[in-house]
Amino acid sequence: MAEKLSHFEQYKMLREEIMQYMRETYRTEFWGAAALAGVYSFLFTHKAHAHDLVWFIPPFALFICGLRTWLLFRRMRLIGRYLRAVEEEAFPAERKLIGWERYLSKQGGIGIVVSSICIWTAVFVAALAASIYFWFCGYGFG
Repeated sequence: MAEKLSHFEQYKMLREEIMQYMRETYRTEFWGAAALAGVYSFLFTHKAHAHDLVWFIPPFALFICGLRTWLLFRRMRLIGRYLRAVEEEAFPAERKLIGWERYLSKQGGIGIVVSSICIWTAVFVAALAASIYFWFCGYGFG
């Protein structure tokens, strides 16, 4: 017979899932920056051999990375809502110790998501502008 998962075990499992998503977010940021640097470096050193559309790989890669980060944040927020409900059961009358997810929501945890969206958007727009500039100025025409 399968054992029933306790709320505490569920809580620990979901918190670990959130931590895994956070690690994935950092990896996505790293690989987005690596793709940006790698492609631009290649283009500046091999511009005579590059097709014009290659200049638009960095903004496209950043768009995909930003989308992935947003999807990870959405999943973390969904788990966080459930964990807040578990915390309400676990800490019903606690005034000082209310549980991490409830504390985070009261402190404005959405600010992390908003700042991340703003940063991803700014970097995407900058990469797109750079690609258009370099392509338009003839760097893409070998």
